[in-house]
Amino acid sequence: MFQRGGDVAFLGASHSSYKGKTGLIGNTGYGYYELSGGNLDLIGRTCIASDSGQGILAIHGGTATVRQHYIPGFHDPWLVLANSGNGHLYMKGGELSITKLNDGGHYLIVGYSTSFVATLTLDGPNAHYLNTGACIVGYQKNGTFHINLNAGLMDVANITYKGGSYTKNTTYMNFNGGTYKARHSLSVIASSLATTNLAVYTLYPGGAYIDTNGKSPTINTSIIEAKGNGIVSVPLPEGLAQKELIGSPVVTISGGGGSFAQAYADYDSKARRVTGAHVICPGYGYTEAPTATFTMKGVSLGTSTCTLGANTPGDFVKFGSGTLTLSATNDYSGVTYVKGGTLKAGIDYGISTNSPIVLMNGAKLDFDSKRGSIKSIAYGAGGGSVINASNAELPASFSMEISVEDLMANKSVPLSGAVDLTGKELKLLGDTDALATGSAIRYTAVTGTAFTGTPTLTGEALPAKWEMRVTPTAVQFVRIRGTAFILR
Repeated sequence: MFQRGGDVAFLGASHSSYKGKTGLIGNTGYGYYELSGGNLDLIGRTCIASDSGQGILAIHGGTATVRQHYIPGFHDPWLVLANSGNGHLYMKGGELSITKLNDGGHYLIVGYSTSFVATLTLDGPNAHYLNTGACIVGYQKNGTFHINLNAGLMDVANITYKGGSYTKNTTYMNFNGGTYKARHSLSVIASSLATTNLAVYTLYPGGAYIDTNGKSPTINTSIIEAKGNGIVSVPLPEGLAQKELIGSPVVTISGGGGSFAQAYADYDSKARRVTGAHVICPGYGYTEAPTATFTMKGVSLGTSTCTLGANTPGDFVKFGSGTLTLSATNDYSGVTYVKGGTLKAGIDYGISTNSPIVLMNGAKLDFDSKRGSIKSIAYGAGGGSVINASNAELPASFSMEISVEDLMANKSVPLSGAVDLTGKELKLLGDTDALATGSAIRYTAVTGTAFTGTPTLTGEALPAKWEMRVTPTAVQFVRIRGTAFILR
């Protein structure tokens, strides 16, 4: 089904036993619902993939809202992703809203029966998944939940497990460019059931972006850096682009010696054709090119061989007010940016020893008297501080970095006390041509009270007729106005 506008009410089941009732996308066979505009109301309880079926809810635009059933007294509204089947909630744009409108709970329920495979992908800059309640994983056992946070915003209370006898479920949180926004001071993925259910955080080249939003969330599991080779492209099987289909085929990656790669088939609902496929999770550790199998209704539509490429280190970016606590040992090598609030070590070596640190906007790196070691530290616009570091090994020196965007916004790196700048790196980032085309003739990059020496300028080169000048209280980039000639 394809919705490009207007208002649609999808009347789901009114109680916990929803099998055989309405509200199913992919029941035993295959189902596909594409929302590209308008409003979709998911009323009561709706399930994407049930009874070993394949189901996809693809949101490209518009708004999908999970709402209370019309009949009073029925159970709280749920959106169930994968009831023993293979369910995919794919968001290229638009908004999915699961908000608490009454005294009940509004949830995304992941896995209602055993051996489920569920995937949530945020894949476009305007994709917004809003859930004021919890995302609850594992009403049964032996299931996997893949979260591919490639772009957009995941704005949720947290991810938790059902618990009880429902064990051996694993949630894979794949950071690759999207933002996780904390709504409560909870563990991002609840760890109280860590002995029976697992959480795996993987940092891919696109990086992790955490907005603490004034809260104090915790990450209780080590963040794994995706190393080795991952998949970078997935060609279509021969002849698949010419077939008329009712939706996007399910793509499964197998072989190659690696883990966790995923791809999505791009579907043109107007032409009823698959136009290509793209990577939604590169995976890691592949030594040979894996195989992509395209299926629909459990029937193979063909296979192709993926292309591999080396994963590069992704950055870890914490911003927003509030405190993010890392309560597991971390060892990733991308840059850790603290752009606001506090990043806190909840355990010895919770702060990665192999990650360069950059502090900005008055942010704090809090070792909380835990043991640790910093590879290097740099101060960006607005500066920052390292606190409670009596048991940590800190670098003997520091560097500075400033972007052209920050310079033109009159931001600078503040340093306190007497500082000898000799040999210290000042890295200039961004499009420096913007300095030449602007009206200002002077920008202050670093401020202080007692500077001596001159820093080493790295990064992007200053435009012609610009130079760096150092005074006792500032490091500035200055436009050279011209040369005066005196004739006698």
